[in-house]
Amino acid sequence: MKKVILFAMVCITHSVNAQLVKSSASSLTTEASIFCPDGTTPTVSIFINSLNFHKPRTSCTGGFGLCVKMSVSIYCSNTTGKSYIKGDQISVSTKLTNQTAELHFPIALKYEKGFEKTDLSTFEIEDKSLIFKSAKGMEKLVKGGIYPVSVIGDEFVVTLNLY
Repeated sequence: MKKVILFAMVCITHSVNAQLVKSSASSLTTEASIFCPDGTTPTVSIFINSLNFHKPRTSCTGGFGLCVKMSVSIYCSNTTGKSYIKGDQISVSTKLTNQTAELHFPIALKYEKGFEKTDLSTFEIEDKSLIFKSAKGMEKLVKGGIYPVSVIGDEFVVTLNLY
């Protein structure tokens, strides 16, 4: 389940965080219209409350279909810019440049359920599966492929190329 949440967090969190890179108190994101005071940044939390293969019209208890119940929370938070794991939540930070997106994952991920035997030396992503938006509204798509993972301090770092 964390793998799904992690991917969703990367997609959505960066979309919001990339829009607010200014340091003035009058910063306002261009699309999400989230005002955050100095020292804080817009943050998105995505919670997948349930995911199963029943029909939604049966309250996700019968039939064959896809039922996803999720909640999204957008708020201002004090951030250290570091990735971390807190309970069942994984925070991933992202640094965006004109041609790359640098993803920072907590190194403790290797101890999480489902990752104990996983090779974390490479990171694979499908072509154009993520869109990053800059503060100026420019959209950049990820170039698919297998990327090397480096360890910097207590984080796994992956640098993705962008179109």
